Amino acid sequence: MAIIYKTFEPQDASVYFESYCSTIKSLVPAWKQTPETLKSSLEKVISQWSVVHIAIDKDANEIVWTATVLIEYKLHRWGTKAWHIEDVATRNWRWGKWIGSQLITNCIDTAKQAWCYKIILDCTQEMSGYYERFDFKVQWVEMKRYL
Repeated sequence: MAIIYKTFEPQDASVYFESYCSTIKSLVPAWKQTPETLKSSLEKVISQWSVVHIAIDKDANEIVWTATVLIEYKLHRWGTKAWHIEDVATRNWRWGKWIGSQLITNCIDTAKQAWCYKIILDCTQEMSGYYERFDFKVQWVEMKRYL
């Protein structure tokens, strides 16, 4: 299995639409978009200092892993950057194939190259042990209010 790691670009939306929807189903089961709205959403994400990383199974030509990375400039740290990794999803039938591990490592390396001083990653309690393998530590409590 050959895997290609790349940034998800708006022009990729129609090519990888179905496999992207299948990949993020674990995060948003009832997610409904069209290739056009996905392209528009990607353009918005990119315009706000964010990047969507994807892993593509070259043989099947489909996305098997995705994560969104947000860059936050911190005023109280003289404009240094914090790196946020969010919306991490792997196709269920690809679990245990090291694809996620390789992409998380890639995200960490990219944050180092961008001179970020920390990486923040949101995950479920069940996934915290997985991310601890990459030296992430449980810290604070996240709270949300959906509007």
